[in-house]
Amino acid sequence: MKEQEKKKKIDIRSVKMFSLILVLIAAALMVVLIFATGNVFQNFNFLRNATEEFIEMQQSTSDLMDGSSYLTDRVRRFVVTGEPSCLEDYFEEVYVTKRRDGALARMEETLAGTEAHRYLEEALANSESLMGREYYAMRLAAEAYGLEASTLPEDVRSVSLSLEDAALDPAQKREAAIDMVFGDEYLVRRAEIVADVDRCSELLDATAREDQQQSMQSLLTSLRRQILAIVAMMISMLAVVNLTRVLVIHPLNNSLEHIRNNEKVPETGSTEMKYFARAYNEMYEQTRKEQESLSYEASHDALTGLCNRKMFDRVREECDPESTAMILVDVDYFKEVNDTYGHEMGDSVLKRVAGVLRAGFRSEDQVCRIGGDEFAVLMMHTDISLKDLVSHKIETALAQLKDEENGVPGVTLSIGIAFPQPGIDAGDLFRNADNALYVVKERGRNGYEFYRKN
Repeated sequence: MKEQEKKKKIDIRSVKMFSLILVLIAAALMVVLIFATGNVFQNFNFLRNATEEFIEMQQSTSDLMDGSSYLTDRVRRFVVTGEPSCLEDYFEEVYVTKRRDGALARMEETLAGTEAHRYLEEALANSESLMGREYYAMRLAAEAYGLEASTLPEDVRSVSLSLEDAALDPAQKREAAIDMVFGDEYLVRRAEIVADVDRCSELLDATAREDQQQSMQSLLTSLRRQILAIVAMMISMLAVVNLTRVLVIHPLNNSLEHIRNNEKVPETGSTEMKYFARAYNEMYEQTRKEQESLSYEASHDALTGLCNRKMFDRVREECDPESTAMILVDVDYFKEVNDTYGHEMGDSVLKRVAGVLRAGFRSEDQVCRIGGDEFAVLMMHTDISLKDLVSHKIETALAQLKDEENGVPGVTLSIGIAFPQPGIDAGDLFRNADNALYVVKERGRNGYEFYRKN
């Protein structure tokens, strides 16, 4: 009898020791679980911060291009029309609004020392050089239109014309000013700025995607550790519960209250597991939505980077047709290009056409690819008074595309233009532009036509 009691005491002591070991294991697993959860939140915060920084850099890139395009539009309108308000708008953007300077400051703070920053510096240098050319063109145009020097901004007034340019008559000065901001040299510099900004944006996009992928991989690794810790902790707690049950019911009947208290451990563990599962699902869903919100493919053509047909239809329905001009563009005999040079060269032709159209219009104008070789431009806040300016833009584009460039064959375009009219709707505006395009095609293609109401 005494031996049985002694053996029972030894068994109880062993069970208690084993139970203590299981409790310590469970506590260690709990620490691992907390650590894994902290890693999940840390990785999620890193992913969120990287995404927010990417969005801010993309917005800064957009502000940079918007500011630069706005300055180009103002100086071009001034040399074509001679409106002093265009000068005021130009220098208000330079010294007051400062979209370009603000965007550069934000980007330099983030990109300092990176390869993307080098492209940004090149774009800035080209932009500053281009502004000197714009100031000179403004001075030429101001004298061509007979504007008093005292009414001009200091930056324009301080420009000294060369003896050759000073001797030109007003018409020649106006033509020289127009050539300075519409000519090939100006377009080439603008294209270099756009290319540098695009390369900077591409590097930003690649960096953001790499950060997101690394963060997602770290999230998945932390989640796996978290799940393993939960499973191991549940197993250890189940062992403790089972051991406690055996210890209470059979060898230690007097410890029933203690056993009942220990039965709550698995229930607590289950609640925590559900909480962490919900926390992960919420974080995963939020991350997925943020990635979807950054999806560029939803509204842009994959080949050219222009707005696609879906985006074109949406903008056309949302814009004010009484202040919007519609330009429809077809690449002439594009099937022959594909048949002669192959579809890869055909894609190069389309990208070249897209680049010329995008560079020739304002940032607020929507340049779209609406079909295989069909493009459209929605010019916002436009009326018939800009007919000459639109003609010049189109003639410049036609001249750029007619000859071979970098191995890409030259092409001609058929273009129909419709300006807004009182009471017109979006459908009528599109039909008017299409009718004008039809006239060009009937005439033999390679040209443009403005819609004329019969």
